[in-house]
Amino acid sequence: MSPARTQLALTSTIYLLLATNIAAATTDWFATLPPGKQADILWKESHETAALGANGVVGSWDGTGQPWSSGQSSYEVVASPVHSGQRAVKSTIDTSHGQAGVRWPMRDVPGPDTLPDAAYYSAWIYFPQVFDSDWYMLMQWKTESSYEGSDPVKSVNIQRVDDGTLHLALYDFVGNDGTYNGKGAGMKAISPLVFPTGQWVHLESFYKWDQDSAGSIIVWQDGVEVLHQDGTRTQYPYNYGTLPRQWSVNAYGDKLDPNPHSMFLDDAAISRSRLGPTPDNSAIPGDFNHDGIVDAADYSVWRNGLGSTYTATDYKIWKANFGRSSLNAAPLPEPPASALVAILFAAACIANGRCRLPSPI
Repeated sequence: MSPARTQLALTSTIYLLLATNIAAATTDWFATLPPGKQADILWKESHETAALGANGVVGSWDGTGQPWSSGQSSYEVVASPVHSGQRAVKSTIDTSHGQAGVRWPMRDVPGPDTLPDAAYYSAWIYFPQVFDSDWYMLMQWKTESSYEGSDPVKSVNIQRVDDGTLHLALYDFVGNDGTYNGKGAGMKAISPLVFPTGQWVHLESFYKWDQDSAGSIIVWQDGVEVLHQDGTRTQYPYNYGTLPRQWSVNAYGDKLDPNPHSMFLDDAAISRSRLGPTPDNSAIPGDFNHDGIVDAADYSVWRNGLGSTYTATDYKIWKANFGRSSLNAAPLPEPPASALVAILFAAACIANGRCRLPSPI
């Protein structure tokens, strides 16, 4: 093949790769799910409507498309970063003068008057950087705690631990008498997995509402179960009917550093079944952080989750498998389209002999 034909072929390949990359970036995530999972979705919001309830356009969140915004806070539709499609929402809070929040709520789904007795609540979350806070609610479940008043029952918080990494944590707001106790709220468990920054993370929770002690909450991070609480009150014992069950995804906290703080949200849903990814079932025993090898990092995960996620038996499994690796370790991420273009352009230059590679610095 002549140099001109070679360059033409490589140029055509570049355009094809760019078109494929753009198409993949704009594909709606919900459309990629298996038909059975799509059929189980009770409500979803991909944030492709830029209006967010303005100018007479009604969105999905809480029937208006707009969140509850308190303190110094703001929100907007953005084109980057996005998990899928062409838009996501950005929430920004400033806690210079006290707590602030942008809370994206849902009180019901099409059909029932309230949220179902048991369902899966999920969203894709993006934190640009690690941050510190006095407290930070990421997901929240509320019910009426008095006539025309509501308070949180459970929440999934995000917080920085001693090694400087972020982790999910389960908080309970139910007092000893079974009613709301804000001052008595406390952390019940903390995830053994680091919550990464600079990338999209799928957060999914199963929530079973119950006014007695038969409720439960389970939390998955990118398909890995990290928090679990059974036999617990998940709804306050009131039936005024003024403020029913509520769920929200939040950027809501106090004393943040750095401040102001922004987070991104995309592809949220309420479903009858789990929508998130499923971990590789071929992972070897003891590989608690799912990186394809059993090593000291897995011991740290076990130690941090001992008593909440893991037991002494899990330690024995880790010890017995120490040093083993899996051929099914996660593959390296594909290079972005820009990198592919650079590689192919260099190849075209070499093929026709009309350019030189730059000298190393």
